[in-house]
Amino acid sequence: MVGRCDIALDFDDVPQLVTRTVALVPLRFCDMTEEMALLEGEDDSLESWRAGHERYYRRLGIFAPDMPLIWERFELVEDLREGQA
Repeated sequence: MVGRCDIALDFDDVPQLVTRTVALVPLRFCDMTEEMALLEGEDDSLESWRAGHERYYRRLGIFAPDMPLIWERFELVEDLREGQA
């Protein structure tokens, strides 16, 4: 839901960040754009995004070029790591 806040935890379940959802975009896998893929921050091109995500979804046994996705954009609300040793 747009406006929802979430807390990101580290591997020890310690809160690290508070984020707020600012956009949710329903789309098909094949309709992912270069801009959206780059904003995700894991890849340097749409092609590498597609290759990596296709591998992931194939491992799960659910890949289809027209499979529905929801792309989420969020913003940082608070960095809870400040002051942690």
